Amino acid sequence: MALIGRLWRGEVALGQVFWIYGIAVGAIVNGLATTASLAVVASGGSALVALAIHLAPIPYNLFTLVAVLESARRFAATPAKLRSVRFAIVAWTIFLCVA
Repeated sequence: MALIGRLWRGEVALGQVFWIYGIAVGAIVNGLATTASLAVVASGGSALVALAIHLAPIPYNLFTLVAVLESARRFAATPAKLRSVRFAIVAWTIFLCVA
């Protein structure tokens, strides 16, 4: 639980939050949810259950968005790098939430 608080407050290094929690874990979590939801549909399960499984990672996606933005707010880097990171995580979050 301490890590969650540190991430929420932006106390974890920007590169770690962005690449590990935002990109890598986000892709894995969303990929697993998509695979599970497709398996439900393929096995003749409820479309509503499949939709719920597919949408389940959205809270994680939004949490990591906040974590990266907070870390970027505290991180000492060039304005261009910070803009790039902010743009990339917002675009990635939108992609994960709608794909």
